Amino acid sequence: HLEVNRRHRGHDPLETSMNRWAADRTIDFIRNRAAEVHRRFFCMMSVFDPHNPYDNYPLEMERFVDAAAIPAPVAPADDGAAVPWAFTAEREHSYLGPMASFSAADVARMRLGYAAMVAHIDLEVGRVLSALEEEGLAGSTLVAFTSDHGDMLGDHATLVKGAMLHDPCVR
Repeated sequence: HLEVNRRHRGHDPLETSMNRWAADRTIDFIRNRAAEVHRRFFCMMSVFDPHNPYDNYPLEMERFVDAAAIPAPVAPADDGAAVPWAFTAEREHSYLGPMASFSAADVARMRLGYAAMVAHIDLEVGRVLSALEEEGLAGSTLVAFTSDHGDMLGDHATLVKGAMLHDPCVR
């Protein structure tokens, strides 16, 4: 668990967060391209969040999250039946630790942190979209937003990404 503990660095300040840095670089690129309105361009803004350990987000992002509206984790649908090895491996040997070592309060904090990280991405993407508007590029620019995976966050008794095809992981 050395790797996990190293990642717990506390809440990132908004102004020096990686998401802010990525958005600032993207906005700089957009503003520098504005003089060439009729030239095609490609820009990719890559962000790291939301990502475990789910507690490094700028603390002020919590104001955008209704913690009471975050649903409890979905219980496993195993019903005592044998489950694929990948499920057992993720539940018992996740790189965050075994699922059984986390309390319901721990998981609720993870879910809150994940939502706060999503709120932070929303804020930064909004800044980029505003820059496109300000530079007169919004009407002629295609913006695609995608991700590589979600995280389980306690759903189906699993914490992180894995071999599961449940909605939290694939959406």
